[in-house]
Amino acid sequence: MRGENDAQAVFGDGIHQRGEELAPRERVEAGNRLVEQKQLGSLGERDGERDLRSLSARQLADLALERDPQLAEALAARYPDVAVTCIPNGVDPECLPPPSGDPYPGLGIAYVGTLYGSHDLGPVMQALRLFLQRHPEAVGSKMRVAGHADPSNALACQRAIASLGLEHHVEVLGVLSRAQALNVVSRSRLAVVLAQELELQVPAKLYESVAMGIPTLVMAGPRSAAAVEGRRLGVAVLDSGDVGGITGLLEHLWRNGSPQPPPSRTAITYGDVAVRMRALLTGVRFVRMTPGTDDTTELIGKAALPYA
Repeated sequence: MRGENDAQAVFGDGIHQRGEELAPRERVEAGNRLVEQKQLGSLGERDGERDLRSLSARQLADLALERDPQLAEALAARYPDVAVTCIPNGVDPECLPPPSGDPYPGLGIAYVGTLYGSHDLGPVMQALRLFLQRHPEAVGSKMRVAGHADPSNALACQRAIASLGLEHHVEVLGVLSRAQALNVVSRSRLAVVLAQELELQVPAKLYESVAMGIPTLVMAGPRSAAAVEGRRLGVAVLDSGDVGGITGLLEHLWRNGSPQPPPSRTAITYGDVAVRMRALLTGVRFVRMTPGTDDTTELIGKAALPYA
């Protein structure tokens, strides 16, 4: 039995070290040893967030907080004596630009992030080629790729561009500043988030494009954490093999505009995260309305928060 000095709190963001993604097994093992109270101080000072800083280690004892539901389930199964709950990630909308008043011509598609491992833009390129064949009037349509790419991924990307004849419709921008990358997203009609073969992880880029009001496509396995979260946020979620579905999404955007609800319908700000944390850790009672519905759920103390 652990004593008061052995109190342990595990935070989902603490499992990412130096921006690297750990394998599922490594992340679960990391979850048992990381003490990340500094996360409480990283949310900011407004909307009651400062209240989280005063929580003692004793209040946090035997509690694991994870931002991805599948990893939360894995941790709960492995450590049955630890209370595990999932609190989704969030974003600071004040640091993000709105959709640009100067959008790219045609159908602008943006991928902003690292290309590594199983990340593959090939299916999006295939869909873009089909779209261009069906809609020659979509002059200027282009996908822009920004961010670091591992050598093997960069080579695969260039080969896909060449084999599909998309040299004039895919622009590889390389590494950009954060402001420049966000500008690319804000001027685009669609933001792509890659989560292929990442069963337990949700890319943070998903929250940025949703908060900016940019239609978003998550490419992930149907039961993965990213797919579950994407559906919760109301964005398009498609498997990498569904080129027809991706093509249909591009055509829908070209004809009708945004396929997803306004970002205000879903609570994804750090202020919302702080409210959920405070209710979980301090026993404060409040009533939360499920976004987009008339349903309310009463949350009390350390009762598990519904993931909806």
